Amino acid sequence: MAKAGKKRVWLKWILAIVGIYLFGVVVAVALALTGVPDLHSSPTDTRNVYTFKEGRLGLLEPSRPKPKDERPGSVEMVKPVIIPGKAKTDLYDWRNEPEMEPKPRPDRWASGLLGDDKLELVAFATWHPQPDDDIESDTKWQADAVFRDAKTLEVWPEEKLNELGVPSEFRKVTPPKRYPTPKIRLLFRSSGMEYVRFTRGKGADQVTEAVVTYDLKSLSEPEPNFSTIDGWSRLDMALLIYHDAPLKFFVGVLTGEPQTAELEQTLGAQVHFGEALRVQWLSLHDGLVYGRPRYSDFEPAASVPKAEIEEIKKRDQTYSTDQGWIIRVETQQPRYTWEPVTLVRGNSDDYLTNHLGWVRENGTVEWEWDEESGTPEVQLFSTVQAADPSKPLKLVFLPKVTELEFELPGLPDVPNPGEVPDLFDIVIPRLTLDEDFESAEDELFGMIGVATQTTWSHSNIWDETPPDEFPADRTFRNMTPQQLLEFYRSVTPGSKIRYDEAEKSIEFNEDEDTWLDRLKEWIYSNTPF
Repeated sequence: MAKAGKKRVWLKWILAIVGIYLFGVVVAVALALTGVPDLHSSPTDTRNVYTFKEGRLGLLEPSRPKPKDERPGSVEMVKPVIIPGKAKTDLYDWRNEPEMEPKPRPDRWASGLLGDDKLELVAFATWHPQPDDDIESDTKWQADAVFRDAKTLEVWPEEKLNELGVPSEFRKVTPPKRYPTPKIRLLFRSSGMEYVRFTRGKGADQVTEAVVTYDLKSLSEPEPNFSTIDGWSRLDMALLIYHDAPLKFFVGVLTGEPQTAELEQTLGAQVHFGEALRVQWLSLHDGLVYGRPRYSDFEPAASVPKAEIEEIKKRDQTYSTDQGWIIRVETQQPRYTWEPVTLVRGNSDDYLTNHLGWVRENGTVEWEWDEESGTPEVQLFSTVQAADPSKPLKLVFLPKVTELEFELPGLPDVPNPGEVPDLFDIVIPRLTLDEDFESAEDELFGMIGVATQTTWSHSNIWDETPPDEFPADRTFRNMTPQQLLEFYRSVTPGSKIRYDEAEKSIEFNEDEDTWLDRLKEWIYSNTPF
């Protein structure tokens, strides 16, 4: 009897395992035939989970100062030797500059605005692409910015905007050019600040803690993400949320007594702002400029002695203590502007790219600098410049940066109310994807992720097998994330979607850990023998 009982137990386990296996097969077949199961993402669950700490959205956390050693701004830089090359390419040589030990840079951070500086968030406007927007056919198309009071959420009528003197330039929103994201515009009023310079902005859903904004500059948008006119300032960000929710913002802003200097536009001329920053003027270019620490394929001009070029190439191909002192500088055609481009050298990337501006002839300040090389010895930066090259470049330096916190009680003008139970069921009014299918696939995944506040990882399929069915204008109108997922599955043979609701994470087309692998793991972990 005992043996018969054991046989029955074994038989039950075998039948259970076979049943589970067959059930998995049935589920897999059903999914393959019917599409995507109903996914769920609550707009009230916290995103304080591992995937959000390490994923694409992350938690909202104020930035922290990072200690760093740098070349002191008080130490003079030597004038570089320029070795001319062909095809608008030259070598800049600082090998005769004495080496020195870097020192801790001065503290950039302040606990708040300094002196009489004041900055108040007074209003905001949100814009989401609508189904009938004529964005594609007219590249100059703009939308009206509907401003709401930052505290009461009441709409500011045009009469109030005129009465307060809000610049007309701030009342139109230009759609992003590269990615199909909505926008939010924060409107600030300042006093006691001759120059207003935002260094960063980040906003999060106060309920879920998910970051719901993205830096437009990081998306390579041609329009500056902030500007200041007559005491009014705007700060634009990509808005990654489609339902009403209270938001919290951290905004980095410069503060402190402005310092000014004039930099002669001649090779080697330089100015410095105490120990913090030194700037050396190098050259003016008729296109975008790129600095590269490698130069083995450099083609010298006929005037350069052959022995000198052979020596330089040898240094490039083998380790040398002075290798980082020679930078290849190449001029290419500009993407967005035909204004000249100025190349400078600086001792500190943070201080130069965040704290330094140059003043145009009309009095406006340009703060945009691009880092063009990253060797420890030489750091080059460029800016698009329309100033008269025969006159000194007027520079302004603000010594400190602080981070201010602002809150908005809601987003009344977004497409979906705040009481939605499931973010996979909210409506996305308009989503226009890129012409390139690989980029379009990335954008589709990304917009599903940001709308549902889920992180995601993926492998592309459309680059190898483009979908047969696709909207003629590449635009989806009034569709939910759930419907977009079902569309993707229906036009993408072999695609796989795995969703972890607890971690708020979607895996698209993962190569490993299929449902069969997970089933085997479950059977192994639940089998007592």
